[in-house]
Amino acid sequence: MQGLHDDTQPHRTAPDVRRYAYWSVFAGACGHTYGDNSLMQFYTGHPDDKGSYGAVCTWKEALHHEGSGQMKYLKELMESVDFTTGKASDELLLDGQKEKYDRIAVFSGKDFIFAYDFTGRSFKLDVSKTRDADIWLFSPANGIYSYIGKADNDIFCYEKPKTPLPDTDIAIVIKK
Repeated sequence: MQGLHDDTQPHRTAPDVRRYAYWSVFAGACGHTYGDNSLMQFYTGHPDDKGSYGAVCTWKEALHHEGSGQMKYLKELMESVDFTTGKASDELLLDGQKEKYDRIAVFSGKDFIFAYDFTGRSFKLDVSKTRDADIWLFSPANGIYSYIGKADNDIFCYEKPKTPLPDTDIAIVIKK
């Protein structure tokens, strides 16, 4: 695991945490557990407490790491729909599924479609089952929705912005 068992490796960043959370939940996982190395050990930073696996701060400081605070946005998004009707929906990707970091996680139910893209690349979705639904660009980093418009045809094309976003990962939220 990156940064956990080998102190020479970098630690996971907030975007890494979000990526694994959204990929897991949109694949149909019952949830996602966020764990911070220092917090899991209740590392105190006391001279007698060496910690294990490269703990870098006290557990009290770890409570405020960026990645932990962002998990609430995923929870709020999932609770905004009847997620129990949802399932992983790669078949809605009209360009096909990509590999590794370019993977686009798609989760849909009877009246919603969520698509998470870690790299912020352009992609196309079949939105025929959600015609006339509202479409938002959702920031997993801060939970802000930006209204895009209505699903007024059978295909939605997300175009990577010409001006880079502060965080590359985005989610498309389509809801009736």
